[in-house]
Amino acid sequence: MAAGTLDHSDPDLTRRVEQFLFREARLLDTWQFDAWLDLFHPDARYWVPRAWQQDDPVNHMSLYWEDMPLLKMRMERLKHDRTASQMPRSRTAHQITNVLVEPADRGTGEGADVAATATFTMAEYRRGETRWFAGHTRHELVADGDSFLIRLKRVDLLDCDSDAGHLRFSVPF
Repeated sequence: MAAGTLDHSDPDLTRRVEQFLFREARLLDTWQFDAWLDLFHPDARYWVPRAWQQDDPVNHMSLYWEDMPLLKMRMERLKHDRTASQMPRSRTAHQITNVLVEPADRGTGEGADVAATATFTMAEYRRGETRWFAGHTRHELVADGDSFLIRLKRVDLLDCDSDAGHLRFSVPF
């Protein structure tokens, strides 16, 4: 599939993008972090803004603004048996809904073929406590054969600017 040849109104493209996002969520819920990292383009970024409708990850504080080396390092630390934040390990359930496929040029669009916006909820259970996170995601995707690679994953938490304990959270959204 060549860049620029994707028909954003094609229902099959929407189905393929939805399945990709559902697979990503399943990999996170089953702690398959190496397989999850394989979904990313080598030049990808993972971004969780600290302010609602934040438009710049460089000049403003973010909860996460990670390139691939930093994201891989965080995942390696997370998998380690002695990671204090994961004793015991979190159990999560990601739910992805309201997926819309659009041309990538409506966002940053840099190097992406298609973008997908969605709403999500994620429950995390650990140490007798269940915490809920909700928000919107934007995936900017690069065509890769019959699938995709993530060029940018942006997660806008509804309560990103509150003191909800986000800084003690380590499993990706």
